[in-house]
Amino acid sequence: MAVAPTKNNDRFEWFLEKATEIGISEITPIICDHSERKVVKLDRFERIIESAMKQSLKMYKPKLNDAISFSDFMENIKDVQSEKYIAHCENSEKQLLKSVVNLNSKYTILIGPEGDFSHSEIE
Repeated sequence: MAVAPTKNNDRFEWFLEKATEIGISEITPIICDHSERKVVKLDRFERIIESAMKQSLKMYKPKLNDAISFSDFMENIKDVQSEKYIAHCENSEKQLLKSVVNLNSKYTILIGPEGDFSHSEIE
């Protein structure tokens, strides 16, 4: 899962807790065109993930990657064999993730910043 960190650190920390609890395997903070937070403190986020792991009795710790620009992230995953989904607010046909994702395959989900992804990022 690739997520743009929120301006409010508490929200991103809450996301890390819940992502750990539901078993997300890998989390990459992405810096987008509309991102308000450009710097992330991975050591604090690692501690939050470890705490959520212990609290929820999960045996698996998600991999937390270094923050990366949106364009670099997309370049890195272009050859990865996975389904790719992007959550955005532009006017277009929307589908529920649970109705299109194949749970038996690998997939990547992108969640943008509070100002949404830019049009070029969505394209």
